[in-house]
Amino acid sequence: MITKVIFMRISTRQLNSLTCFFSLRGFTLTEMMVALIVLCILVTLAIPSFLRLIVNTRMTTEANDFLTMLHLTRSEAIKRNRRVTMCKSGDGISCSANGNWNQGWIIFVDDDTIGTREPTDALLRVRNALSTSSTLSGNLHLANYVSYLPNGQSKKANGAMQGGTLTLCSSMSSTKGRSIVIATGTGRPRIDTAYPDC
Repeated sequence: MITKVIFMRISTRQLNSLTCFFSLRGFTLTEMMVALIVLCILVTLAIPSFLRLIVNTRMTTEANDFLTMLHLTRSEAIKRNRRVTMCKSGDGISCSANGNWNQGWIIFVDDDTIGTREPTDALLRVRNALSTSSTLSGNLHLANYVSYLPNGQSKKANGAMQGGTLTLCSSMSSTKGRSIVIATGTGRPRIDTAYPDC
């Protein structure tokens, strides 16, 4: 009789474990479809925000890069005790009178015609074009070049103080722009904290 009870207990345990095994089968087709629909909705909502984050990060990087080049131009003018100019350039060799700053720019020691690179002017730095979805344009005083004197001031070719705002915009309509401001008189560049609408 003792053997019979042990045998029944073993078979009862085995039966319970088999029942538990077969009751944990996984998802039904309906549950899987509901999970996929929820996942699709979440991805659809997340992608525009993620794209906006990428564009904002790229624009901040491009504005900071331009600001760094302005600081470099100013510091080179002070260090060399000569006029140094940064102008927009599509070819990386000469200054361009047409287009915007997004085509690229060059920094050079400006010994001859102010705002124009001559073959004898030493080329210090070349920056290629910005991304295709960005535009960078300056107001009237900063449309073509920024020129620094050895004392760190920015002045135009005619001797007038040079200052104003350059605006970086993206083709993505929901993104705010970035403003780079050059203070008239001191020539000190900075990024404005108020983002303009483009």
